[in-house]
Amino acid sequence: MAAFCAVLTLGWLAALAAGVPGHFSVDSVSQLAQGRTGRFDDWHPPLMAWLLGLTDRVTPGAALFVVADVTVFFLSLLGWILADGRPRARALLVLALVAASPQALVFQGVVWKDIVFADAALAAFVAFAHAGRADGVGRGSWLAAGFVCCVVAALVRQTGFVVPVAAAGVYVAIEVRGRRRTLTRALAGAGVGLLAVGIIAVLSHAAFAARSDGRPGAAAQLAMLRVYDLAGALRLEPDLPLRALHARAPALERFERVVAAPAWKANTIDGLDDLPGAARLLPPRTAALEADWWSLVIRHPWRYARVRAQVFWMTLATPDSADCPLVSVGIQSRDRAELARAGLRPRLNRRDQWDEEYVWDFWGTPVLSHLAWAILALSLIGLDFRDVAKGDCRPGVFAAIGLLAAAFAYVGTFFLASLACDYRYLYLLDLAAMAALVRRMAAKPFQPQAAFPTTAVARLSSLPHPTR
Repeated sequence: MAAFCAVLTLGWLAALAAGVPGHFSVDSVSQLAQGRTGRFDDWHPPLMAWLLGLTDRVTPGAALFVVADVTVFFLSLLGWILADGRPRARALLVLALVAASPQALVFQGVVWKDIVFADAALAAFVAFAHAGRADGVGRGSWLAAGFVCCVVAALVRQTGFVVPVAAAGVYVAIEVRGRRRTLTRALAGAGVGLLAVGIIAVLSHAAFAARSDGRPGAAAQLAMLRVYDLAGALRLEPDLPLRALHARAPALERFERVVAAPAWKANTIDGLDDLPGAARLLPPRTAALEADWWSLVIRHPWRYARVRAQVFWMTLATPDSADCPLVSVGIQSRDRAELARAGLRPRLNRRDQWDEEYVWDFWGTPVLSHLAWAILALSLIGLDFRDVAKGDCRPGVFAAIGLLAAAFAYVGTFFLASLACDYRYLYLLDLAAMAALVRRMAAKPFQPQAAFPTTAVARLSSLPHPTR
């Protein structure tokens, strides 16, 4: 066990050395600025900005935030190592490779909600695994930790609700198969947990709305998504009717047909608001856009699916393109006023460049391929289901299945909502596959209990012994 702790400690220290005081993209700078001023918009989930503001009050910047995030990640790995009892030595090499991966060494230092979301998901499911093995106060503590992580995951990412839903399923499976509760009581407990997450989400939304800066972030994002989808559909079929826009917003219709459709790219929406006329028309404020978008979805579902499939494939396949950011290092922002509000200055030092080069060294390999991690995750979930079918009721198995299911469900949401091909969007998929692999390598093979003797054998064994 000492060797596992040593590897995790070295990985933790290396990630801190590579990440602290944090790498910032433009989005990260904006969120820290909001956290410092206490005025939020909903372009990004406000919880991330609030957490940054909270740590900034202790130590200016995001150093403490990064330390906390990296610590949660490596503690989660330790939890997965121990999910099914004392680990086997063969997991040590796998753990070392995970700790040395760019996802652990560099990405953990980037101040992105995608990283926080993935770490919270890993922690949530491993907490439920340990709750299934504990009793009394220990069990309650693990359940509370899992619940908190589910709340964070649900609030820090727009489609993060998949984590508490999958975690509720894990809770039911562990309770029922572990014979702690009946199915009815387990479902009731899971329902109460989900209801509590929902109530917290509603209350937090109201609290952040009271501190809003007045900018219509979420509404603008949805409108831009619809403009993007319609432009993609027009790229496929230039004669697609836009009846509502034609009647009520002809200028926006012309923009869609003449400007946006020819410039449409499946790998990113970036650049759409820089097209001629975009500053005046985008984001659109007309119900006609919604009407034509719904018409596309309902009356031309195949065409809509083709557009979404192209965009989703770009997100999943991580193509080699300048429009598909791989990682963000240093402090990047052209908005000097925003940097000032965040208390930051532009930064790109030698360590930042080393971090970026380390990530790019893995480009083109399975290490930085969501498809490769998806194949591994599918294989692992298949093996876990096989073990369950053989009678394996260990909580770690159910937790790993739940984590992988949540990762695939989260990836699936990008079929409907993806707007760009940034690698970070599906970061959870990579980490889920890593955690499930670590658990499987560490867990001792499941040994089915010997079957009871047959009826005939049982009768014979019950006869008096000849020597008695």
